[in-house]
Amino acid sequence: MSIWLAVSSIAFLIQLAYWSAFHLGFRKALTAPRRGDARRGVSVLVAAHNEQKNLPDLLASLAPQCVGERELIVVDDDSADSTPSILHSAADMFASGHLRVVTMRETAQPRKKRALTAGIAAASYPILLFTDADCVPGPGWIDAMLESLPDSPDGLIVGYSPFAPRRGFLNLVARYETFVTGYATAAAIGLGHPFMAVGRNIAYTRTLFDAVDGFSHSLHVLSGDDDLFVQHVAANSNAPIVHAFSPASFVRTEAPDTWRSWIRQKLRHTSAGKYYAAATKRHLAAYHSSAITLWVAAVFGPGMSLALLLLRQLVQFGALVPGARRLGETRLLVTQPLLELTYILYNTVLAPLGVVLKRRTWN
Repeated sequence: MSIWLAVSSIAFLIQLAYWSAFHLGFRKALTAPRRGDARRGVSVLVAAHNEQKNLPDLLASLAPQCVGERELIVVDDDSADSTPSILHSAADMFASGHLRVVTMRETAQPRKKRALTAGIAAASYPILLFTDADCVPGPGWIDAMLESLPDSPDGLIVGYSPFAPRRGFLNLVARYETFVTGYATAAAIGLGHPFMAVGRNIAYTRTLFDAVDGFSHSLHVLSGDDDLFVQHVAANSNAPIVHAFSPASFVRTEAPDTWRSWIRQKLRHTSAGKYYAAATKRHLAAYHSSAITLWVAAVFGPGMSLALLLLRQLVQFGALVPGARRLGETRLLVTQPLLELTYILYNTVLAPLGVVLKRRTWN
């Protein structure tokens, strides 16, 4: 047996184990009981720094939903553009008191976490629902997230946030990476080992935020108000953590329109990886290194190594099909082999760079 075949055989077995676990975890996440009540009071929180381009669409999408015991709190994080005037003018779109603006003039890092903490301190209701200024939640978003959030004093729910489909190969690449990450996020929650979330679609209770001392555990990190927070909650509480699957709960956002902006975004997103728990880093290293090894062995090794890669692709495809159906991404499966290659290249180059490079600013 050649060294390449031996290496690719081990890599294939590792991949088979992970994709079998992902498949099981996703099924478990799907069947988790839904016990939420959409009538509960909720504060929707958004941190906005120079978001004059994006705020009008966000405000228009949330105004009809913020009625009754619901409020939108926008934290104006020292904006130098027209953000303050847009927020002032938007008051007429909301019922009295349902749009509140918190102004931040502190520029200390990490800015987003400090802005969100200020917004949480001003929140009137026990449930905190988060999105970003460049998102446009659908008309039933708040209801869908509340219905999926466990009816518990310390519940947490992770939502899916796909990129809107547009023309071009970059859009396919960005959407595929987001889909695979979202699939793994749900699967890990189903397996009882949550490690990921997106800050543009997540909700938890104020009780839980206070119980784990908010973002104090990661104030030395620019990012991580989502994934590091979820990991901290999982490690330091018994809070029920679930994933939302209702299409109404998805929050779409626009994908970067240039390769440079996408690369910059991914470097930001992966920068928190160095602060993940040791066990999580070991699993991510084992998964990604074995996947990369299979592709390299298929190029330089014997024909059997290529066969193992193709078999792995079939296993992965079979696991992703139910995920694509539930997350509304079935069209991505048409070009999945090509997109998987770009995903491998991303994890070979960009993801490690995001972990290694030191960021001094977030905005």
